[in-house]
Amino acid sequence: MTFDITRTLIKVIGRSPSEQYAKAACRYGLKVPAADLSRVYNTTWRKMRAEYPIYGIHQGLTSRQFWEIFVARVFTNAGHGRHPEILKQVSDRLWDEFSAGNNWRVMPHVKDCLKELKRQGLTLGVVSNFDERLEKTLRRQGLAQYFDFIVTSISAKAEKPNPQIYQNALRISGVPPSRALHVGNDIRNDYMAAREAGISAYLLNTEDMFQYTDYSLTLFNIKEHHILPDLTYLPMVVKNHHIMYNMNPRTHMDHVAVYDEALQDL
Repeated sequence: MTFDITRTLIKVIGRSPSEQYAKAACRYGLKVPAADLSRVYNTTWRKMRAEYPIYGIHQGLTSRQFWEIFVARVFTNAGHGRHPEILKQVSDRLWDEFSAGNNWRVMPHVKDCLKELKRQGLTLGVVSNFDERLEKTLRRQGLAQYFDFIVTSISAKAEKPNPQIYQNALRISGVPPSRALHVGNDIRNDYMAAREAGISAYLLNTEDMFQYTDYSLTLFNIKEHHILPDLTYLPMVVKNHHIMYNMNPRTHMDHVAVYDEALQDL
């Protein structure tokens, strides 16, 4: 079983990363409203990922250089890019703080869920578009002990939604797709991409996530009972998934009907 990381197991402290950026800038005398940075953050991120896939490794960048460019662009796009020497210091500080795990917090119910899944004897892994700092971050948050393997976009040289990153995880774990599950909070990267790789997938409706509409469920062919309210429900989902896999085919469909009805009542 694999997990996404950001906004599935951990999230940035505060309402958005922009708060951390503004706080770091303030330490160097650059006072920038976090709201200014938030206004351009997501757009800048999407453009950077399109221009430099997988943190720019194919263009010869290190992930640290990628983040330095990104930080500078966020401030510049927000109208606060007049001091490049300060922005370099801000980028360095943010790199160190995020590397140390100081700017992350664990999402609700995560540790109890992972403990129960390990008690059930599952092989647990991570499939994430994180950079090479992920293992250190998970250790800092007390989560690394629960995982048997970690696959990042850098280690796999592929990033979600490319199914190749999931196929890499399957090879490492030795688990066939029919017995694998993935949980994350992103429709395209976690739900659809995992299913394209033959893996069952569930969406986690995290605390800061938009509510799924009937339109989005229909558009992306998402079964409503594949959306988990929180991680407390996951051990039951996993247990039923294993039962269905090992069930006599003659009784399989009856069990699926009962299982679907139970989840829809959650």
